[in-house]
Amino acid sequence: MKTIQISLKDSALKMRIGLWVAAALIVLFSGARLSSAFLSNIGWVNLSHATQSDTDSALRFWLPQALDLNRSSVSAHMGLGVGMTLYGDPGQAVSHLDYPGVMLYRPELALLWAGEAQLRLGQSGRAAQVWRTLAGKDTDMQILLAKRLLKAGEIDQSIDRLPIYLQLSELSQLRNPPEAISYATLAVAENPRSGDAYALLAWALYQQQRDQESVQASRAALNLGLSGQGTYQTWGGTYEVLGRALLNMGSCQESRIALEESIAQASWVLWPHIALGQAYLCLGDNPKAAEQFQIALEISPGQPDAEAGLRQAIGEGP
Repeated sequence: MKTIQISLKDSALKMRIGLWVAAALIVLFSGARLSSAFLSNIGWVNLSHATQSDTDSALRFWLPQALDLNRSSVSAHMGLGVGMTLYGDPGQAVSHLDYPGVMLYRPELALLWAGEAQLRLGQSGRAAQVWRTLAGKDTDMQILLAKRLLKAGEIDQSIDRLPIYLQLSELSQLRNPPEAISYATLAVAENPRSGDAYALLAWALYQQQRDQESVQASRAALNLGLSGQGTYQTWGGTYEVLGRALLNMGSCQESRIALEESIAQASWVLWPHIALGQAYLCLGDNPKAAEQFQIALEISPGQPDAEAGLRQAIGEGP
């Protein structure tokens, strides 16, 4: 008669068996609340792994079992709400996130995920309505809220909550470039005395090769003043946009001045050096152009535009 041996070399398998054994012992010898908390924690751990098998076990076994043992378990309701939103049925998620204990214990997170569930159900208006009830003063939460409102199409509602550099980051991810101009135009309309709003508009216009309008918006931003003095995200970035738009228009000298100001704000950023090199080429000052392209290559070795510019500056290319 042959003996069948099962290898437990797989550490993941060992962990799963250990969890099952521990869970069984705790359920047998502990009270319902302690057992529920333990099972709920296992469910959260499985959700964090984000693999299909782990999320399935969290949503189909660990968290429902925790809830069966303790119907008022905030952790289990929250886990099922988040898990269903991400990996299951967003419709079921809403009922767990609306559970009174969850709203009392973690109202910000509950509302954030409840809105996300509505958005995944195709209810962007409801999602925005839920998110607008988040009136907390926590900066990180406000940033999350602004991003969610932008995702739901509530552009004007997100403007006053999202810092300028994050607005630029979010705009860069919009697939439809005209949306960026619409967003930025709304930003200016909502904040007509905000240099940051004009900087946003200048960037969006530059991306669409509307250089003259971009120059006007950049100058308005700089005249009104920007947040983050000495930072690239606002001052340095706006001078770069101004310089590159002027260069496209053939205003080489003005471009040089703006780009040098951008570099003074943040000398480690790549593109102002490349653009300044191109401005020097435009002015016929090849040695200074070569110097800027060399700096760019020190920042990013092998960068194609910098290499092409350097070849041109030293007479080895077009």
